[in-house]
Amino acid sequence: MHHSEFNDTSTGKPEIILFYNATKSGVETLDMKCSNYSTNRKTRRWPLQIFYYVLAMCGSNACVLYNMYSKAEKLARHEFVKNLGISLATPFMKKRLTIHNLLDKLRKHIQEAVGEDHEKEATPSASVIN
Repeated sequence: MHHSEFNDTSTGKPEIILFYNATKSGVETLDMKCSNYSTNRKTRRWPLQIFYYVLAMCGSNACVLYNMYSKAEKLARHEFVKNLGISLATPFMKKRLTIHNLLDKLRKHIQEAVGEDHEKEATPSASVIN
């Protein structure tokens, strides 16, 4: 696409650089969105850094697709990411509620997050066998 020897006379830049600068706004916008609500954590392991970046990019792209194709009300990105995180964590939290020796404080927090009742189920008292 860029095989000519054209250079801009005012800047001296080749045509390919001018084309890139004119069309790079999409990449810049995506990077800005990913940095606003970042999933990154400090790590020295490069596969995790790549995973965090891909996770942020997927969240941003999913929000764009949701707002484009959903018949529901459009969501701000922070609301979308919050709802996405809750919906991904809810099955795991419900599974943790089945653990019998879970701390009561933790059980209460999980029940609040999941939206279940706080009332403990009455456990039948152990019958004494004579």
